[in-house]
Amino acid sequence: MYRLLYTSTAIESLSENQIGKILDVSVSNNYERYLTGFLAHNGRHFMQAIEGEEPEVKALYERILADDRHFGVVQLVGETITK
Repeated sequence: MYRLLYTSTAIESLSENQIGKILDVSVSNNYERYLTGFLAHNGRHFMQAIEGEEPEVKALYERILADDRHFGVVQLVGETITK
């Protein structure tokens, strides 16, 4: 198992409705890939923790890095976990 935690800054035009859609899609996609975690948003910044099999977590993070709805992505944690 692997845990990754990152922060980023939302683009200014990102609406609450769009954030809700991000969350809905994330829940569905993560369920299919046996990933867990959380997504926090304070109106301008995101913080997300992702846990699961290392290849799945890293593949998701690569997609996150390419997402143009946010910028300034900074990985805070990337570590092997036991549960």
